[in-house]
Amino acid sequence: MGEFVRVTGTTDVKPGDGIVAEVNGKTLAVFNEGGTFHAIDNTCIHGW
Repeated sequence: MGEFVRVTGTTDVKPGDGIVAEVNGKTLAVFNEGGTFHAIDNTCIHGW
C-alpha cells in the first residue's frame, strides 16, 4: 500500500488553483477543485 506524504497545506492552494510538487523523486500536479484535492502525474500528454 502507498504512503501519505504531505506536500502542501489545504489553505496554500486556493480552489481552482494547482501546484507542482516533487514527492519521492516523482513530479506530481496537485489541484484544489472546490475544496477537493487531486494529485496526478505531472506529465502532459500533448507533447507525445
